[in-house]
Amino acid sequence: MLLSDYIQSFALSIDNGKLEWGSDSLDTIFAQRKNLASPSFLAMVSDVIRFGKEAPKVLSHDKYRDMTLGSFLHQERYSKGFIENYVLPMSAAVWSVPNAQVMEFPVQMLIRFWVNHHLLDLFQRPLWRVVRGRSQEYVKRVLAELPDVRTSTGVQSAVRAAPGAPGPAVRLTTESGEVLGFDAVVFATHSDITLRILGQDADASERDVLGAIPYNDNDVYLHTGKQSNSLIFKSWEAQGRVQGLQGQRATYFAGAWCGYGFHEDGIKAAVAAVKVMGCRIPWELRPTCPKVTLVEGWYQGLFDRFAKAVVKTGYLRLILPNGSELSYGDKDYVHKVKAGQEWRGLPEARATLRVYNMDFFRKIVMRHDTGLGEAYMDKDFEAGNLGGFMAVILANAHSTEASRSSLGWLNWVGDRMLYLAHLMRPNTIEGSRRNIGEHYDAGNDMYRLFLDESMMYSCAMHAEGDSLYEAQMRKLDAIIDAAGITAGQRVLEVGCGWGAFAIRAVQRTGCHVTGLTLSKEQLVEAEARVKAAGLQDSISLRFCDYRDCPGAGSFDRVVSIEMIEAVGHANLGTYFRQLSCMLKPGGVCVLQAICCPDERYTAYCRCSDFIREHIFPGGHLPCIAACVEAAQ
Repeated sequence: MLLSDYIQSFALSIDNGKLEWGSDSLDTIFAQRKNLASPSFLAMVSDVIRFGKEAPKVLSHDKYRDMTLGSFLHQERYSKGFIENYVLPMSAAVWSVPNAQVMEFPVQMLIRFWVNHHLLDLFQRPLWRVVRGRSQEYVKRVLAELPDVRTSTGVQSAVRAAPGAPGPAVRLTTESGEVLGFDAVVFATHSDITLRILGQDADASERDVLGAIPYNDNDVYLHTGKQSNSLIFKSWEAQGRVQGLQGQRATYFAGAWCGYGFHEDGIKAAVAAVKVMGCRIPWELRPTCPKVTLVEGWYQGLFDRFAKAVVKTGYLRLILPNGSELSYGDKDYVHKVKAGQEWRGLPEARATLRVYNMDFFRKIVMRHDTGLGEAYMDKDFEAGNLGGFMAVILANAHSTEASRSSLGWLNWVGDRMLYLAHLMRPNTIEGSRRNIGEHYDAGNDMYRLFLDESMMYSCAMHAEGDSLYEAQMRKLDAIIDAAGITAGQRVLEVGCGWGAFAIRAVQRTGCHVTGLTLSKEQLVEAEARVKAAGLQDSISLRFCDYRDCPGAGSFDRVVSIEMIEAVGHANLGTYFRQLSCMLKPGGVCVLQAICCPDERYTAYCRCSDFIREHIFPGGHLPCIAACVEAAQ
């Protein structure tokens, strides 16, 4: 949904302009320059800052549970100017109540509200965001999702059936006399209206809780004395008991009255109610802080400079924790698809990121793409369209590398540290076993979540309309054909995975396949699949490093599908010599590999990245030139 900015600040003018100030900036705080030399005003500003630091303590101590705001302010010795020119006016602006009643508010309730809305600070208050079109727009969206909405249908009464009674659990009678039956009812009406609808069917606990939260006409009455004070506390205390009513007699309660009376309180109450009903909320609640420290601001500035230089194609928008936005690229970017490629459904290079933690910027500055991946894992941000975000990154890959210097010296230091960590994972025989085990022994069940039924774990060859399984079989058939495998031939597969190639090759050609793997989990699964296919006599699988493989010169064909990425640059020569050694004279070797472009290979060999740090320890993409040189 489209959102609009809504700036919330506090400003005060009393006694016909005798005192005026605002919370937007130093300029508005000292809008009247005479206040720079006013002891009482400076004391108020000092108390505002002190209040912002000290007030949250009331939320963690039981001794404040029954304390009023007035008692707290008196106990902590806040100045008269602070009370009269800050606390009281700000409270009145929110609740429209007289000063005396504000001072009788429960201090914990009031401070909780201020903390939730980030109102305890003079500066760095959040930029609020509201739906463009306001309630009309989001009500329209809600109605589009609901199958049966009845407007202008007043409800006269609700009667709940006894537990176990036949028929619907709840019967609603409309003002027109129609009786409707339901399994449950959610009252999102005001507490007094809810009581009226329940009528005689309301039980004692419902009357006690709902009756303690009254609604009145919008007239203001000044109450003094202990009786009004006890009523205020009783009302707030009753809210805490609403949760105990949820689900009783197939009845649930929601509404702004369950909180502080604001729209967001209604949403919060609705979420609480549907959770009790056993529903799953389709989003994750993520607290954010609008405050930006100097260090966080510095990292954000470095990122901003970098992103402005990088994003030339597409559009990237960031919404920060304080509600402000950063945007890069062309807002009016038009996604162009090459003729004949429409069926691929490639995402548009356009994305909006919601940043929840300002550490997002530090991680990118210090660890580049690795930091971005770590920020994603740590849930520092979320992308509304992850495919669109990846499309933005890919569309600007060249400018990304060309602009890395704009991230500063910390990026260089972070890059060196990542490279050193990569060097600590060499692909020796023992090192390869550790590296392979760390990735492939993560559990076969995990890989089943995103692989096709063959569990082929490499790039497929897609044609229009292909499923992932069909695309993988197309690729395997292409490799079998390229190798020219025929019946009776002995085929060595270096890196056999979960056995898909071996099974396909034997079923198609009648050859014999020997497969090598360094993953214990893969070996167990592959052997089970071979047995299920009844091919134990044609397929033998071994837990063996390619450097230790027996049977030199005994294979007609060698196939290795995306295994060379686990070899490493230093071992490319050994790898190709070993493959050649395993072949009979005139034998054929077919490789599938993910390659780094030749022109980037030198730089690639001197760094690391997210893939090598977290996904494939010890991983290394060769380039075509390096493979040709090693093979020769």
